[in-house]
Amino acid sequence: MVGYKLTERGGLLVLVSRQHSSQECSECGHVAPENRPTRDLFRCVACGHTEHADVNAAKIVLRRGLWSLGRQLAG
Repeated sequence: MVGYKLTERGGLLVLVSRQHSSQECSECGHVAPENRPTRDLFRCVACGHTEHADVNAAKIVLRRGLWSLGRQLAG
């Protein structure tokens, strides 16, 4: 749906993998299922970083998108 809207109105769609984004720490990058003790809480077992799980995952997805976009522009 988003791709169709972008074609119609202009914009850029960057596809990224969402794999493990809910388990990866946005501060140190450590990935572990134990980083998600509850549905809403993210607490990194490696560095102690804590925040709402959705916010942490959004930061991971954003970082992956920016990295992918940078590679596309450089290549």
